[in-house]
Amino acid sequence: MTAAGQVVVSQQRFGSFRLPTKSAVQDIFLNLKVTLSGAPPGEYRVRFVVRDVNSKKTATVIQPITLK
Repeated sequence: MTAAGQVVVSQQRFGSFRLPTKSAVQDIFLNLKVTLSGAPPGEYRVRFVVRDVNSKKTATVIQPITLK
């Protein structure tokens, strides 16, 4: 997204991850790599939406970045 919130590019369901556990998961940690080829310099925000396949719960993380 641009710094103003306009979506520049989007990719739905880029991955599916299973977290087998014997108890309820309270926190998750994902190490994701994003490659932005050809984007002009400027301020952007990368947004990730994590969806729980066992419920309708979601978590959204937005990371501001600067391309030089």
